[in-house]
Amino acid sequence: MRPKRKESIKIAKDDVMSIRVTKEDKAKYLTEAADYGMNLSEYVIYLLNHKAVNIVAGGSEIVKAMYDLNCTLNKSEADSNVSVDELRNSISMCVSKMNDFYENL
Repeated sequence: MRPKRKESIKIAKDDVMSIRVTKEDKAKYLTEAADYGMNLSEYVIYLLNHKAVNIVAGGSEIVKAMYDLNCTLNKSEADSNVSVDELRNSISMCVSKMNDFYENL
């Protein structure tokens, strides 16, 4: 479905925002914008104004659990003396914390 351009009063746009993307992503966005008859700025602003953002209650707890899991894996990987059983137990403990959180949603 092609978004429609609004007939509106011209408003001076005197501020600039800048983001970094890969060359491939930039090419993709330029192509998509052209497909809709928009320039890149119009297309990005349209997407920002029409994109639903899902907020997960307790998302910071999920992030913390994932961070803990990554830290545990990094420490275990750096220590060549860690046994497979120790690593499995550490991962199980982190996954258990995440499961406990999801059950409380």
